Amino acid sequence: MMIFIDTNILIDISRRYPPSIAWYRQQSRLFITTVTALELIEGTTNKATLAAAINLLRQFELVYLTAVDQEWALQMQRRFCLSHNVELTDCLIAAACARTRAPLYTRNLKHMRPLLGDLAVSPYL
Repeated sequence: MMIFIDTNILIDISRRYPPSIAWYRQQSRLFITTVTALELIEGTTNKATLAAAINLLRQFELVYLTAVDQEWALQMQRRFCLSHNVELTDCLIAAACARTRAPLYTRNLKHMRPLLGDLAVSPYL
């Protein structure tokens, strides 16, 4: 079964947040989208943090977005941008989860639940 993780979970892992590490150690196979990888890299500030981000990203299986994913994201952006303030990257990440019917572990339930319903799951508090 595929399990996706959102950028905020990756950030927690990179910062060694204890609940994220405990949760992460219990997982066997995790997936990220290319958007998630890009967001983590975008948050780097120097060569050391970039190298750490790249090293962390190697631990996950990368899923590329399809044309169908992008069309779905466009529809969801139009539907939820005003009512729920859902961002473009939220829609793109959620698209791969919707296509594969795989859960997304995230701390951003406010934006992901309208997009994914019960597929948006909080791994820890």
